[in-house]
Amino acid sequence: MIAAAIGAIIVGVTLGVLGSGGSILTVPLLVYLVGHEEKAAIAESLAIVGFIALTGAINRAHRGQVDWNGVIRFAPASAIGAAVGSALLAPLLPGPVQLMGLGVLMLVAAQRMGRRTSEVSRKPKAAIWFILAGLGVGLATGLLGVGGGFMIVPALVLIGGLEMHRATGTSLALIALQCTIALVFSDQIGEIDLTTVALFAALGAAGALGGQRLASKFDHATLKRVFAIFLVLLAPAMIVRELIDLRSPDEPPDEGAETAPATGLEP
Repeated sequence: MIAAAIGAIIVGVTLGVLGSGGSILTVPLLVYLVGHEEKAAIAESLAIVGFIALTGAINRAHRGQVDWNGVIRFAPASAIGAAVGSALLAPLLPGPVQLMGLGVLMLVAAQRMGRRTSEVSRKPKAAIWFILAGLGVGLATGLLGVGGGFMIVPALVLIGGLEMHRATGTSLALIALQCTIALVFSDQIGEIDLTTVALFAALGAAGALGGQRLASKFDHATLKRVFAIFLVLLAPAMIVRELIDLRSPDEPPDEGAETAPATGLEP
């Protein structure tokens, strides 16, 4: 559990520094380090990431780094996407398939984090782009248990015309909202381990607040590249492992190989 606790802090620090990315590690931590079943881990991730993001969003709001107009424009579609992903799509897929999808999303996140999103036009785009981006991020949240900040931040910069520091703060508010919606609609809400959620949420929130204080002391672009490299290394291993588990389910005992009746004689 010590390794899992350290992982929870890393999730929080990453969210605090980058405003994105850290939540994508929560499900793997819960599955591979804590040993929870995939679908329960996804529901737990929604609760953990939602709480951490809410803590960070409140702190950013006090600093004036949350663009509420951006939240209002992005939130309706992302909330709908989160509800659909959690209530309708997630129950249709086996847990290993969801984790394989998360692995693919990690590679997408790594690719996105390698881009320079700050050097763009500050002119906001049409509302339809907010709707499409919101639906996509919300579906990923409900289906895979991720906050989706690595997609929200570029969308807020490229579509909403926000500066990076306001985009990261606004992203945290949106993550908190859509994680809450996805958790409410999840059929696994009764399976979550409240002790694990509380531990991860508390350590992650502390890490997020600490990460926000450290954000100005490090080069943002360099940190993103380092995290992207980590995702590139982790994602393929995760996909392969889940593919093996999916193709090698537990086989029932051979009904034709019955145990010989006891005869009282030693062989």
